[in-house]
Amino acid sequence: MPQLIDLVDRMLTLNPAKRITAKEALKHQYFQARIFIMMPIIEQDAQTPKDPPIQKKVKQEQHKPLLQGIKINKCM
Repeated sequence: MPQLIDLVDRMLTLNPAKRITAKEALKHQYFQARIFIMMPIIEQDAQTPKDPPIQKKVKQEQHKPLLQGIKINKCM
């Protein structure tokens, strides 16, 4: 249990420069326990999600009332 507390403490460090990275976390003593040794670790590079294709181009006039409402709310 002390290993888990240490890992969580290092993951919750406010300073990003001092915070444990994902790779470091996977190498942490907590994950060296027998239960985790039996599990395969899949390392893949994360891919940036693609924007969904735009089905129909929207004209600016269609959004004009909405945009005007936003401008009014920001001024108040």
